[in-house]
Amino acid sequence: MAIGADNWSFGAVPHEDDKLAFSVNQLLAAEYGVHVLENILCDELTEDDVDEFLFVLGHAKFRGTTQMQINPVAVR
Repeated sequence: MAIGADNWSFGAVPHEDDKLAFSVNQLLAAEYGVHVLENILCDELTEDDVDEFLFVLGHAKFRGTTQMQINPVAVR
């Protein structure tokens, strides 16, 4: 499962408690196994009034990382 947004953070930045920085990302990934996708560009889909599409995401095969650059594709 994955969740995505067109901004770079799902939580408040800066967080009011320094120990809880990026707590939404940590909760989604560590507790629920949900991949967090940020900075997803949706402008062209919005301009074309696209509301349904096949979302294809190739996962890079890196070990020991928490983030990476990927190239998702929306197929209409």
